[in-house]
Amino acid sequence: MEVVDERPSELLRILVEEGRMMSFLPGQDDDGTDLLSQPAEEEPDEIAARHTDSKLQTELSSSELQSRLLSTYRLANTFIQEQGVNTLFLALGMATWYESESSELPRHAPLLLIPVELARTSVRERFRLQYTGEDLGANLSFIEKARTEFRAEVPLLPENENLDIASYFELVASSVSHLKCWEVDDSSGVLGFFSFSKLLMYLDLDPDRWPEDSKLEDHQIIRAIFGEGFQEPDSVFSSEDQLDEYLAPQDVHHVVDADSSQALAILDVSSGRNMVIEGPPGTGKSQTITNMVGQAIGEHVTATLDETRLLARLVDDLNTLALAESGQLSLVKEELDIADLLGDVASAFGSQAESAGIGLEATVVSGGPVTVQADAGQLQQVLGNLVSNAIHHTGNGGIINVRAESANDGVRIEVTDTGEGIPPEDLPFVFDRFSRGDASTARSVHTSGGLGLAIVRQLVEAHGGRIAIRSEPGVGTTFTIDLPGG
Repeated sequence: MEVVDERPSELLRILVEEGRMMSFLPGQDDDGTDLLSQPAEEEPDEIAARHTDSKLQTELSSSELQSRLLSTYRLANTFIQEQGVNTLFLALGMATWYESESSELPRHAPLLLIPVELARTSVRERFRLQYTGEDLGANLSFIEKARTEFRAEVPLLPENENLDIASYFELVASSVSHLKCWEVDDSSGVLGFFSFSKLLMYLDLDPDRWPEDSKLEDHQIIRAIFGEGFQEPDSVFSSEDQLDEYLAPQDVHHVVDADSSQALAILDVSSGRNMVIEGPPGTGKSQTITNMVGQAIGEHVTATLDETRLLARLVDDLNTLALAESGQLSLVKEELDIADLLGDVASAFGSQAESAGIGLEATVVSGGPVTVQADAGQLQQVLGNLVSNAIHHTGNGGIINVRAESANDGVRIEVTDTGEGIPPEDLPFVFDRFSRGDASTARSVHTSGGLGLAIVRQLVEAHGGRIAIRSEPGVGTTFTIDLPGG
């Protein structure tokens, strides 16, 4: 997202040096009315107020700006949760360059990267941009490409306390001045995602970076791939073999799905063989390599991934619960066919129930469609939490029934299991976060670290509904949800 009519030096001062947050200013109203009028001329020694305030100017309409910021906010959080790194930066300064002197296609590379994050205190508040406190960065990919392909020594970024952004841009412009049509725009600003993972891989392949006594080109794998070929014995495993003969379930440390042919390749590598895995796109080569790494690391990576997923789920659930309890949870309501919703839930948990020897049924008691105005994702989470909870507390041979019907000008949904039940003295506490009754604790722990049933109640109430529970030890438990009609 482009930031317009701003001074990079002022943005650096406000965000980094002063640590202030900045909001965003749309360029147009949603009806097309210009909100950014022609700016007044600046005096030579004077900085206009629009350059020193805490608002980042854009050319987007108000609705376009909000939509863009929301998608950026979600994507940035996804990167952090899944990869553990922040890739959102405010890029200042832009170099325009060309692949060759004859090329007419301009390419653009940001020069200074400020690690930032988008934040808001509630869904009703505007997004604000703030500096994360991490080190500022230069564009390492651009610097390396300019050095290796164009013999231009673009300077690295000086330390933060010694950084004069205008002087740095001048040094960059000077370093590429001998290249035809290359230039530096010292007023550019862009909010976007930047990752240098491929550059790090590229640098790892530079022979000059390897120790003298362990050169890359001398490695047996590299020599086999590019010259001698693999001199490996035939595999002891056959595609006709039963995998269970060689691979016990407790010894499988795959982190993504693998079919039988991929599992055989992983077995081969685990036994010490080297190989080249070939196949057209989409046949699972990347997944197989991922599983080879997971298998090599073994139980440690499996346990770490499980803990990471659990912690990420706990953070998400705490956020959902906080928003729901404060009345700030955003619901996107639409007309839902309850039969479709119950079918989706039954499909999602069917395999898990079958593996546990539990029958899972979903029925709608009605002569016609039963619909409700609700947020599909949130209602799926409600039923998913309840069904998952029921599976954990229903033994082999038990039954879980998810039943819906029209009732009292609305919809009633019941999730009934034939499981262990809950003692009467614990029933009042099952919807409390981190409840501590014996059975209610067990009920909560299996759904989001003690938050599952608390979230269920809050989501139901956010839809204007009610949830009740009845249970008998040794007989089973029923959760009853009443939702108002549309």
